[in-house]
Amino acid sequence: MTGHSKSIDAFNSVLWADAELGPVDVDYDNFSFSILESTGVSKRIVCEGYLGYELVGFWDEIIIATGKLNTTGSFLDRCMLDIARRIGAKRLPSGSEARNREHGLQLVVTFLDGCELNIAMQSLRIDQIE
Repeated sequence: MTGHSKSIDAFNSVLWADAELGPVDVDYDNFSFSILESTGVSKRIVCEGYLGYELVGFWDEIIIATGKLNTTGSFLDRCMLDIARRIGAKRLPSGSEARNREHGLQLVVTFLDGCELNIAMQSLRIDQIE
């Protein structure tokens, strides 16, 4: 199974509509956040080898309308162009094994008020929270 198909399977295991955003955590390797699905199941969304993230115009809406995972996207393109501009197209390996993978993904989480959380990453993993 390829990296993309594992990420797509992980993405499809989440009930995005009407989920509630929980804690967000960013470290060197991963951008992750918890959600509480409308079924009462809690999951941790782990964006491995993140290349960038943005949440612009957030007010007070934490209920998710949709989640979309794409192999292309304008935010992913912006991240890759900025990295190439700063460190060159032939970048040296990162200290993050996940970040060194060659494929990229863009996760877009849209909240009920239309605000979007964009995350560019190399792969996606979902952890069940007990």
